Amino acid sequence: MLDAAGWVVGSDGIREKDGQKLSFRLIYQTGSSVADQVVAAIQDFWKAIGVDAQPNAGDFDTVIIPAATSTFDFEVLFLGFDWASPSGSQEAMYGTESYGAGFNSMKYSNPQYDELAKQANVALDPAKRRDLLIQATNIANDDAPACILWFSKSRIGYNVRLQNFSPRVNGLLWSLPYVTVAS
Repeated sequence: MLDAAGWVVGSDGIREKDGQKLSFRLIYQTGSSVADQVVAAIQDFWKAIGVDAQPNAGDFDTVIIPAATSTFDFEVLFLGFDWASPSGSQEAMYGTESYGAGFNSMKYSNPQYDELAKQANVALDPAKRRDLLIQATNIANDDAPACILWFSKSRIGYNVRLQNFSPRVNGLLWSLPYVTVAS
């Protein structure tokens, strides 16, 4: 596809078109050995097809959050999310209504995605719900300028003595300030 688009491999192995190298900055958060390894692999994958991905690690609060939510000063932004929702829905990432309240900082909006996700949220038949979620996810995967690398499974457990606790989709620790322990 790159060849067909006119991006030819230069003498240094990096593709060029009209005198411009095919290169981009890949911003990611410092402090994670997993992120370091994944970004290094991504850089190798791009290099194998003649693209120069330049990793730039940055502080989450001063670089990543502003880039993702206000300045949008990035070419590629590598993020990790943890929403332990048992629903299977990805509305926190792709739902139109999640602007500012979820992880939809790219402001993705597709009415067809929203309708399928809404139908999935009220479907009682597990097979129908799964089918609707797959349809919605396929729409987002085809449309959105995002690449989901993996989903991990989270397990949340708590003791019955724990009161005023509700597992949150944004992560367990964000719920702790509201916890009291019954005696």
